[in-house]
Amino acid sequence: MKKKLFLIVFLFCCFLFYNSFLKKNKIEKAQESYAKLIKNHPFNDALHLSKEERVAFGIPPNQYLAEKYLLEINPYTGRTHPENIYNLQQELKEKRAYQQRTPGDAIDNQWQERGPNNVGGRTRLILFDPNDVNNKRVFAGGVSGGLWVNNDITDENSSWTRVGIDENLSVTCMAVDPNNSLIMYVGTGELYSPQQALGNGIWKSTDGGTTWTNIYKVRGTTTISSNANVPGTYYITDIVVRDADGDSLTTNDSEVFASIGATFYSVNPINTYVGVHEYGLYKSLDEGVNWSKISLDVDGNSIAGNDFEIGLDNTLWLGTISNFYGKGGGRIYNSTDGSTFTLKHTITNARRTEISVSKQNANTVYVLARVRTYDVNNNLIAPFVSILKTDDAFATSPAALTLPNDADTNIPANDFARGQAYYNLLIEVNPTNDEIAYVGGIDLFRTTNSGTSWSQISKWSENNNLASLSVSYVHADQHVMAFHPLDSNSAIFGNDGGVFYATSLSTAASNTTVINARNKDYNIAQFYHGSIGQSSDPAYILGGSQDNGTQFFENPSEGINSTIEVFGSDGTKCFIDKDGDYMIVSYIANRIIRLDLPYTGTEIVIASDRTTGSFLNAMALDENLDILYTNGTNHLARFSDITTNTPIRTNITNALLNDITAIKVSPFTTTSSKVFAGTRTGKLVKIENANTDTQTITDISSGSFLGSVSSVEFGASENEIMVTFYNFGVESIWFTEDGGTNWKNKEGDFPDINVRCILMNPLNTNEVIIGTELGVWNTSNFKDVSPVWNQSYNGMSNVAVTSLSLRTSDNTILASSYGRGMYTGKFTGNSLTIWTGTIDSDWTNASNWSNGLPDVNMDVKIPNTSIKPVLNTAVIVSNISIETSAKLTLNEQASLTIKENLTNNGSLIINSNVNNSGSLIVEGNSTGNITYNRSVTANWHLVSSPVIGQTYNDLWISENSIISSSSNVNRKGLGVYNNSVGWQYFLSGESSTFDQGKGFTILRSTAGNLSFTGSISTISKNVTISEGSNNAFNLLGNIFTSYMPLNKDADASTNFLSVNANALSEITVWLWNGNSYDAINHATSSQFLVPGQAFFVSSKSGTNSVNFTKEMQNHQTANFLKSKETKSEITLTIRSEKENRTTTVYYIDGTSIAFDDGFDSSLYTDNSSQFEIYTKLINEKDERKLAIQSLPKEYSNSIPIGVLLPANSIVEFSVSSKNIPKDVNIFLEDKKLDTFTLLENEGNSYTFTSKEKNNYSDRFYLHTLKSALNITDVDLSAIKIYTANQKIYFSGLTQSEHLVKIFNLIGKKIVEKTIQKNENYISTKNILKGVYIVTIKTEKGTKRKKIIIQ
Repeated sequence: MKKKLFLIVFLFCCFLFYNSFLKKNKIEKAQESYAKLIKNHPFNDALHLSKEERVAFGIPPNQYLAEKYLLEINPYTGRTHPENIYNLQQELKEKRAYQQRTPGDAIDNQWQERGPNNVGGRTRLILFDPNDVNNKRVFAGGVSGGLWVNNDITDENSSWTRVGIDENLSVTCMAVDPNNSLIMYVGTGELYSPQQALGNGIWKSTDGGTTWTNIYKVRGTTTISSNANVPGTYYITDIVVRDADGDSLTTNDSEVFASIGATFYSVNPINTYVGVHEYGLYKSLDEGVNWSKISLDVDGNSIAGNDFEIGLDNTLWLGTISNFYGKGGGRIYNSTDGSTFTLKHTITNARRTEISVSKQNANTVYVLARVRTYDVNNNLIAPFVSILKTDDAFATSPAALTLPNDADTNIPANDFARGQAYYNLLIEVNPTNDEIAYVGGIDLFRTTNSGTSWSQISKWSENNNLASLSVSYVHADQHVMAFHPLDSNSAIFGNDGGVFYATSLSTAASNTTVINARNKDYNIAQFYHGSIGQSSDPAYILGGSQDNGTQFFENPSEGINSTIEVFGSDGTKCFIDKDGDYMIVSYIANRIIRLDLPYTGTEIVIASDRTTGSFLNAMALDENLDILYTNGTNHLARFSDITTNTPIRTNITNALLNDITAIKVSPFTTTSSKVFAGTRTGKLVKIENANTDTQTITDISSGSFLGSVSSVEFGASENEIMVTFYNFGVESIWFTEDGGTNWKNKEGDFPDINVRCILMNPLNTNEVIIGTELGVWNTSNFKDVSPVWNQSYNGMSNVAVTSLSLRTSDNTILASSYGRGMYTGKFTGNSLTIWTGTIDSDWTNASNWSNGLPDVNMDVKIPNTSIKPVLNTAVIVSNISIETSAKLTLNEQASLTIKENLTNNGSLIINSNVNNSGSLIVEGNSTGNITYNRSVTANWHLVSSPVIGQTYNDLWISENSIISSSSNVNRKGLGVYNNSVGWQYFLSGESSTFDQGKGFTILRSTAGNLSFTGSISTISKNVTISEGSNNAFNLLGNIFTSYMPLNKDADASTNFLSVNANALSEITVWLWNGNSYDAINHATSSQFLVPGQAFFVSSKSGTNSVNFTKEMQNHQTANFLKSKETKSEITLTIRSEKENRTTTVYYIDGTSIAFDDGFDSSLYTDNSSQFEIYTKLINEKDERKLAIQSLPKEYSNSIPIGVLLPANSIVEFSVSSKNIPKDVNIFLEDKKLDTFTLLENEGNSYTFTSKEKNNYSDRFYLHTLKSALNITDVDLSAIKIYTANQKIYFSGLTQSEHLVKIFNLIGKKIVEKTIQKNENYISTKNILKGVYIVTIKTEKGTKRKKIIIQ
């Protein structure tokens, strides 16, 4: 036996060893493959190639994008996965985490946008709003910053605001419907920098740009064979809307045209193709609902469109760009019918064409093209750009125009785009004069003679000859121009610096002030890196930005601020000395400058080396020793004496120190430099005594590291090290608590997107934030085995966060974003208390907790203890973490609010009884499953599942004791309601999931619990309702694990009925009480719906949507339907031997005698009940049978009462009233018997027998009177009834017989006598003293009066 046991253990150990060996071997092979891949990758030569050369090799033209691509490659697939980011972005729209401690986690702890408000960013879209009669409102599209609007472009102080298009999409083109200017379209994605600026198809607005809907996008599953194919519509290069017949008097004939692009990355080991099957020209004839592809090919493949224009004669013109296969880039087409396109001209060797059509002559077209020509040795030669003009629509060859010559001596005379024509070109013709035209490359130029000569009208810097040029400063790289609708001498330009407004184009060639920036609050700046100073007074913020230099926030105030550009071109890594004495700024590789503080503008060069390092070069500052460490490509560069004018560079060489991508200096070692360097090949290297010549260099990497290190940060000590990786497809977050001896993967449930940076909350080391391609993410259980990650969205956007910097004095975080500027937020701390269960299971016993009773500012951890916590009261906490095998129980009197997150790896159980229910609200994010036990009797109940994912099948039916039908054992007591076919019951063998928000009818065989297990909803949810063929009733259910207010008394604004009034045919819900349906509306006292409770509503015609908002969550633990009794009301009840029914009348100021929706409610009618009571409207203009009727507070009404009774039923009427004035009498009139019964006294009732099944709708009336009963018909007004001398006298009678009846106040007839035509009284001598009702029947009707006999 021992030998067998030994053998089993031995084999098991062998299996574990073999499995571990295989995993390690797989990672080692991946590491080797990845190292070889990036070593031989063409992107590595990007720093040594021109932008034109990079484009020729299929390398992203921007050096930063090339470097970023290389860092993010998935080692297993050999490519990046940008589609992951955009797929995740859509998921996050439905799931927002609102927590509290990290910035962005709660309403009171948001990320705060800091600016800059005076620096823009790359802009390819400018459009004057055609709906603005003043022609001042302008739209602008940021390539990485979304859609923006400025209400007065003429005012330099007018701010831009972001328009509600999805997140920070790359917005590049826009069009307006000529037949309806409120309809607008936006195209997204920038093909010219394809991997950085992916889009999300086409968006549409029908309200003039206020709100937007995504109307066309294609997404698919990436397939990999010899190449990777990423399907989708990621690049809309242009969009235009044409009036099909050119006649503005006809409508509904708009044609929408869109050009969709594709791209590829040529890399080893495979190529990545993006959108290759979707690119081409598309057309919609129904305002974007349906799209068809236009057939227009070159060499068998689709043409790639670049620029649509509509001519004066409504001709559609198209300029092209080289397609996915490198073909068709210099073509000009036109079409008169929008279906057939004619090739009008081809520009030899052209790769991209921009066109501009005349507004004066339908045949005049200007063309600006990017041209690539090679000699016999394959060298690129002129021309690089070409400008053409035709005045006959290309019937003859167009004229080649002179090229403008930029005054900047660094820009070639034959290439004013400076090698960037793939990226920057613009051309526009003056709408009132065809001889005036404008082109843009690096700078802007104007011609007044059709291109014979050009005048430069802007300059991008003060370089060389530009310094003496008297023109306005306009940022480099021109992309778009829009003329003022009424003034062709005024226009707006979009470029890499944002938006610029020209007031006088005609004088721009000799004026320095006519073109000015309009970037106030246009915060789309792209920051590579940022730093925050350690002092809060003065406060400093520094950021290196793409093409906008290094921006300095000097002592910024709260909110958005302006900045000073302290260094030009591309700003990269930057630092602020902890003592506030100096700043470090850099520009590509090892070009590094020191700027002293306070800032004066004086620059001290630390290094000007462009040959070593990378574009966004890794650097770290030892603030204690004032030493800067940087990547030197094949070494670690050390710059000492940086506070002097003669810094010293020392290169620390070691085989481990190649291609450093991240550097961190330990803040815990202060007398020497202990540097940690992460490399492109996944190594983490510790360099001790790095400030000396005798360093100790150690590889502390994990064998499981794979990819390029993006950041290294410390936790609470030098032993706590966090490392992140750039790459797709790898485990990107790692942590060690012992200085690198052992590493733990902290990826948890984090999705496969890039991680740039990481920070630990110094106030709570279990909380960590990371910067990613989709904003900041956080976890509150970092040190658990598998952390749960949530997006810290609040106040931030779905924008790439490139760096995180911490001011330790107040735990302020600076987040630098690539597309939306800078943000700040704060870490805050919660104390932690841990359940011990030392004494008992009572949550409220402080001795059961490690740090006292939990409260609203505390985090709670519940480990697996022998005694589990049970909650029986109301509690609010910040976070709760329930560990594996641990359990928390909420009994029926408990309410638990979690202000932030619930992390549940164990069990959480919520119990209820017939009167009360436990209640749970999670305001942040919830992970793991909870169990809700709904207590029910052995009767039919309407229930819903308050959790997501609970399946009902044979097992669930059995476990929950659901009955079987006596007539069909396969049919179970679980049904759903369909308002076209009725109830549909579960059959044995079926299986489905309880739909969230939908109700069910359920019958247990005995009283007990219905158990639901699943995840909980923490967000709002819409549920569809509709009108069926039989009726409009829909069975819904509370989606929350908390109570939900139904009406205004329960919650004045966020109650179910108010929120969903527009979807309901009656503002009413109907609740099953076990015997019948109770109507609930705003007249009803406060009503809360228990978790797991279902109810009926009635839908308006068609299909509608009701909303369960997260704000509806409420705790109400007194009973399932708690109410408070403050309104004046009368409840009329009928009772039979077996059951009873009620109808209620409320007296409420502001109501009327007509139907008041929300205060009057019909009976629930979709049942076969033969026993009901209801009221009808006093004005009888509506035949609805009312369960609730609300009336003005007049208390003098005659209310029609209806009853539905089975045959041979004996029923009793009675009344109960609340808050009715004491002088108001309540009578029930039985018209058939001519009786009045006083019912307001307790115990009074009226009984009668219904011999046949009947619907008595006009027999009974309820009377409320403040005076004696005197119901007077106008025709009987002459008849008087009065008492005197022990007689009742009648006057005004006709000469005929009359029947007189006298009733006491309980309806008993005392006297019945016919008086003759000459009689006018009856004696009361034999009638006891008291109050009576006298009726006298005449030919005109019955006269009634209450009298007193004394």
